[in-house]
Amino acid sequence: MVNSFKDNKLTITRFFLSDWLPVCKASSLKIIPLNKIDKWLNDSSADLFEKTKMKKLYLCDERYPGILYEYKPDKYQIIDGTHRILKQLNQNKTTGIFFVLNKEDIKSIIN
Repeated sequence: MVNSFKDNKLTITRFFLSDWLPVCKASSLKIIPLNKIDKWLNDSSADLFEKTKMKKLYLCDERYPGILYEYKPDKYQIIDGTHRILKQLNQNKTTGIFFVLNKEDIKSIIN
């Protein structure tokens, strides 16, 4: 569930992937440099590396696009796909394919 926007960032307590899928359209797929993803929902990327079990990183399938929210031009917050992004970073990849949502997409979910 999306709770609110604060400083253009999402505040999320609980959501289901099925909530996001209606706004994840082929037209919103983009190749994003991983260094442009600077907002993690709850932790920094370094904290996530420490907390994540390696098995989960190893088993995640990065063929499925993650979901990002573009809260400023070229600045992204992760909605879904944290393990896939961490796996890509661990493999020294520099880009990934993501569904990129904007504020109007998020508002359509809230309403």
